[in-house]
Amino acid sequence: MKPHWKGGIMPSIGAVTVLIILAAGTIIAIAVAFLFLLRYSRRLESEEWELGVSYLVKEKGSDRGFALFHRLLESRNMNGMVITRTFPEKIQKSERFENLPIWWLSREENPQSVDPLSLAKIAHVIKEFVQHKEKAVVLLDGLEYLILQNGFETALRFIQALNDLITLNKATLIVPVNPSSLSVKELSLLEKEMEIHRLSINILRLFGEQE
Repeated sequence: MKPHWKGGIMPSIGAVTVLIILAAGTIIAIAVAFLFLLRYSRRLESEEWELGVSYLVKEKGSDRGFALFHRLLESRNMNGMVITRTFPEKIQKSERFENLPIWWLSREENPQSVDPLSLAKIAHVIKEFVQHKEKAVVLLDGLEYLILQNGFETALRFIQALNDLITLNKATLIVPVNPSSLSVKELSLLEKEMEIHRLSINILRLFGEQE
C-alpha cells in the first residue's frame, strides 16, 4: 500500500536535497571568501609597510594595533617601544613583551610613567628611541586620552611633529584610534597626517562599517 499524505501532497526528496546543497554551497562560499580576505589581509600586513611612515589604524579598541606591532617585531625584526594608557605590567603579561620599553600615560609618579600633559617629554622619549635604534617601531596606544587631556588641536600638532620625526629617522609609528570617538573633521585631519593602514579598511568593509 502506498503511503497516504495529508492533502494528497508528498514532499519531494529531490527538492529537499537541492535546498540542502544550496545552503551548504552558500556557507562554503562565505567561508572561502572570508579565508581569502584573511590571507589577503595578512599579505598586506607583511608587505605594505614602509619605513619612515606613520600609520593610523582605525579600530574599536587596540587589538589590531597590537597585532600589527607584534608582526613587525617578529617578521621584520624591528626594535619596538610602546606608549600606552594601560599599566605596563598588565601589557607585559597580556602581550608577552620581554625587555621592551613601555611608557605609561599617567599623572601618577612612576619610573615608567609620562605625564599626558607633557607632550614635549613624550616626543623626547620617542626621539631618543628612534634616533638610537635602527628599524624602530613605536606603538602609540592612547591618542584619544591625549586628545582628552590636551585638546584636539594641540594633540594634532603633536602628531604632526611625531610624523616628521618618524620620517627623518626612517622609523615606523602605529596609532590605533576609534573613529567613533572623533568628529568627521577631526578624523579627516588625522588621516591627512598619517597613512591609513589598508588592513583596517578591508576589515571595516567586510563588516559593513564606515571607514
